[in-house]
Amino acid sequence: MIFTNGFPSEFIIWATSFISDPGGRRGAELPYTATRSQVDYWSETLPFPTGAMRGLGAPSNNFAMESAIDELCRQQKLDPLSFRLANLPQEQSRLRDCLEEVGRLSKWQETPENRVLGLAVGNYKNVTFVAVVVELRRIEDKNWRIHHVYLAHDCGLIINSDLVKTQIEGNIIWGISMAFEERSKFKNRHLVAQNFDNYSVARIQRTPEITIALVNNKEAFGPTGAGEAAMMPLPAAIANAYSRALERRLTELPLPS
Repeated sequence: MIFTNGFPSEFIIWATSFISDPGGRRGAELPYTATRSQVDYWSETLPFPTGAMRGLGAPSNNFAMESAIDELCRQQKLDPLSFRLANLPQEQSRLRDCLEEVGRLSKWQETPENRVLGLAVGNYKNVTFVAVVVELRRIEDKNWRIHHVYLAHDCGLIINSDLVKTQIEGNIIWGISMAFEERSKFKNRHLVAQNFDNYSVARIQRTPEITIALVNNKEAFGPTGAGEAAMMPLPAAIANAYSRALERRLTELPLPS
């Protein structure tokens, strides 16, 4: 956070030309088995002062990756859950546990006519692991709405499960907000939004039912903290669900409301 041009020190401003926040590439590493994989990233100097503004890479990178995996499954007529499980290497056992748990929670194999599911996973810095299923239901006006979010979360040893669950719930609403509402507009090199009257976030009417399973690996792993890991796969899972419901791939955020 100190390496921004919002600090008055000329040295700090100069240093930002050489040092970048590695958070921009977070979530870009493919967790699945692949014969060829390459990840490149670079630091971009923006033409306006940013202060402590951060662009979290985890949800953006994860959105691209998990959308591509889901589209591959759709085109090849493969089950998204089974495909992910079949292509996770042994070192991703904790992510596998989360996937299996969220499959049980969401009753993945049950697909009544008015229900569509979207799936995505997240490996956050290789210390916190998340799998999420978003359930859409068709409502009276024939549009689809998020009815339920199922999430399995492994952050190692859990000291206070209530605090972890409330942190995850906040992440889920944040992910929904990123998927549908949040966008930044600039004019004359300045951010247009100055407050919440012109920067829209998710309102309470978008809040779905939420079911959380804490995969507590207390025997093998110490506490690492819940943090923002649960937010990471939410936009991708939402987009994957809507892409299946609408039968066309949604590739940009925010999604059409």
